[in-house]
Amino acid sequence: MQETRVPSLLFSFVGSHEPIQDPVGDPGPVLSLLRHRPFDHVVLFVTSDDYKERAITVKRVADAEGLVRTFSFVDLVLESVVNYEEIFTRLHQAVRDVLASLPHDRYRKSILLDPGTPQMQTVWFLLVKAELIDAKLLQGTPARFSGGRYRCREVSIDPGRVPLHLSYGTVPTSTARSAPPPTECKILFQADEQLTDDSAGPPPATTRWRSQSPPMAGHSAVFEALITSASRVARFRKNVLISGETGSGKELVARLIHNRSDRASGPFIAVNCAAISETLAESELFGHRKGAYSGASGDRDGRFRAAHGGTLFLDEVGELRPEMQSKLLRVLEDHVVTPLGSDQEITVDVRVIAATNGNLLEAIGDGRFREDLYERLQTLTINVPPLRERVEDIPDLARFFLDKENSENGSHKEYSPAAMEALSGFRWPRNVRQLANTVAKLYVHSADDIITLDLVESVLGSGDFGTDEPDATGAGDGAAGDDAAGETAGTPVYLPPDGVDLPALLTRMERSYYVAALEAAEGNRAEAAGLLGVNAPAFRKALRGRFADVNGRFAKK
Repeated sequence: MQETRVPSLLFSFVGSHEPIQDPVGDPGPVLSLLRHRPFDHVVLFVTSDDYKERAITVKRVADAEGLVRTFSFVDLVLESVVNYEEIFTRLHQAVRDVLASLPHDRYRKSILLDPGTPQMQTVWFLLVKAELIDAKLLQGTPARFSGGRYRCREVSIDPGRVPLHLSYGTVPTSTARSAPPPTECKILFQADEQLTDDSAGPPPATTRWRSQSPPMAGHSAVFEALITSASRVARFRKNVLISGETGSGKELVARLIHNRSDRASGPFIAVNCAAISETLAESELFGHRKGAYSGASGDRDGRFRAAHGGTLFLDEVGELRPEMQSKLLRVLEDHVVTPLGSDQEITVDVRVIAATNGNLLEAIGDGRFREDLYERLQTLTINVPPLRERVEDIPDLARFFLDKENSENGSHKEYSPAAMEALSGFRWPRNVRQLANTVAKLYVHSADDIITLDLVESVLGSGDFGTDEPDATGAGDGAAGDDAAGETAGTPVYLPPDGVDLPALLTRMERSYYVAALEAAEGNRAEAAGLLGVNAPAFRKALRGRFADVNGRFAKK
């Protein structure tokens, strides 16, 4: 009797060098390995939206070359790509979920070490060394460093070479405290056909996604109505237009719609239309061919093709230029895209969810937005209420954001009752995003485990407490300028009886402002540096050095 072949399985992160390493033009680590060694199934871990298009392009090239039978992608959301404990906890759980979902009991498992941060590579070592994953560790060497030919070797972790003694029971107990708890993931894998040696060639590769549900907190009637509305909209294969003020959580609602729809097993790709360069907007959305413009060293699929079979979220859609509005309308009507530098039309199956913080009807009246595009986008509509209309949710959100800070830093801070009351009475003109940034500041400034009323008032100032309208001066917004204004206005500063470690406090404050600036600038480094009054090179240097963990949380722009 012929013995059934054990299928091969590859685990790997997706890095910034996929699918092509610019500017040298060599294939990236994953694609190089797949061309060097065949695998039946490949699981790629994607840590941010920026890498989803890269992962899908790897899959497309592998499909065309018949390199892999099936692909699976896992959204592995990390607060920090350099936090060992968080990476260990989340990656271990994700691998276990993947293996439980695949159709076979046995696989010949391999792990590619090359992509990802050094911390991710170290965690792979730990998982294998602790015998939590039975897999070979592979390391590739690009052709340009090995005599013109790609080479791959198995990395030995023989105790004689790596004198490390580790078992799962000896993982530091702070793991459970410092790493955020694993978010429940939907099982999105379907059974494959039995793989045997006499299989007639590789079948078409399929894409499967595992997505984490977006973190949302609240219990008010307004919040529950929003969740109900999003769940109802998710059932229909129609475009959706989400409206709401800045910072109210429109993208979280879009992700919720995606995860509760029949497209949940496909990718969710987010695009900030306001941040797209005018010169590269067409390439960003629709892709380009090699040589289409100066600097186009390889083909690019674009965001629409990356979202094929899933959802494309167009945030701040009202900021698109008129020419791009016309091209977007054609894609919505004909379901085809034409990459820049090509005359070939490519069919796409994408559900579009658009969002705006402005009034598109006014923009139509002013001639800034196409009415026919508006009608295409607003087949279904959802309005996300501002935080001041669901004040009952503020305590839930404040605790949620503080829990994240505690998990990331291994602490146990909490609010005093008076501090929580003050947070609940604030107007929050910039909504949930402002609350999140404020909690980060409170965490940094608090010298002990209790966040006090004095500290809340010091951080927020005196504006926007219980007033009918937001303070016209912007006082209390939690912006960087508030602290500067407080310096001349004599804003009180809380000093504990035992004093503070001022250098450490200033470093934590600076880190908090870097995070806030990058969030406000949607990851644009130059714009974020301008918000802080720092020159761009110095800003980037700090991100590469002192704040490397912050750098990994934001897609480079």
